[in-house]
Amino acid sequence: KHALAAKAFQRSCDISKGRIGVACTNAVYCRTNILDWGTNGTQFDADMNLVETITRMEVASYRTVDASGNVHWKRSTSAHPHMMLGYPVDSNLKRYVSESYAAMDEILARVSESGTELPSLPPDLPYDQDDNRAKYIFDVADSGKEFRIRIAFVASGFNSKAVLYLSQDMFRFFNPDEFEVHIFSLGPPDNHAFIHHTMRGVDWRERVKSNVDVFHDVQHLKNDHIAL
Repeated sequence: KHALAAKAFQRSCDISKGRIGVACTNAVYCRTNILDWGTNGTQFDADMNLVETITRMEVASYRTVDASGNVHWKRSTSAHPHMMLGYPVDSNLKRYVSESYAAMDEILARVSESGTELPSLPPDLPYDQDDNRAKYIFDVADSGKEFRIRIAFVASGFNSKAVLYLSQDMFRFFNPDEFEVHIFSLGPPDNHAFIHHTMRGVDWRERVKSNVDVFHDVQHLKNDHIAL
């Protein structure tokens, strides 16, 4: 299937003379999935150069920074952050790709089902985190309790996945005197046999558990019930 998809995307890329960037980057992604690297890796080298070229062009076209230093994107890049994760390309490009998808995420969440309308944000959003800062500080001080900033991470992938491989160690760097860290895990743990044989006993989920205050296993709950 990946081979057929690679051919279809490549044909679209060729017909458009590279103007349909998403077709070109998807063709590259499909080829990497089936290890189609060409003779002595020549296809792989060409593919990585293509991804870099397309991404640099899109960063120059779609990304702007205003006078206040705020970053704006007209649209997300053709390459997806998960694609870029394993590519040996400029790390700044990986950052820009992730930045573009993060910038567009809220807009895509608001767009209508027909894709033709973008409803306005509620009047109280986006909120200014400084608005109630003085009140929060007063309430905490008045309560007599030791104050710590409470942080929650919600995800389905607290198991052996690429994202956790890159992020599992960061939790131990939160200062426990200043932060109370909670994990809400929507997905199941890895199979014990997989941990024992494939991961050779390394369980990243357990490592995360050992470095946070509370690990909430909420896989049995519906997503819209977790906030309750």
